[in-house]
Amino acid sequence: MKSNHNGTSEKSASYTVICTPSTLFSEATPLALIEFLRPHILVKGGDYTLDTVVGRKEVEAFGGEVRIVSYVSGVSTTGIIDSVIARYGAGADHA
Repeated sequence: MKSNHNGTSEKSASYTVICTPSTLFSEATPLALIEFLRPHILVKGGDYTLDTVVGRKEVEAFGGEVRIVSYVSGVSTTGIIDSVIARYGAGADHA
């Protein structure tokens, strides 16, 4: 039987996978989560500076880096979460 994948698996194997999770946490800052996850890259929006990023020193101490990306007005993880909660509620019992 002839394979019909046309090199798909070879192409897929050459791609770099980037995981960009957004995570909820109950502490005042994400520092404990950052120390646990030990990200290679910590990305924050342009409304932050390197001096205001919680976890910067820890990420850099274990060889990671902190990147600040351009700020896009009206687009933020917090804003997205707030709009989902406003629409569907905060409880797990909503369908």
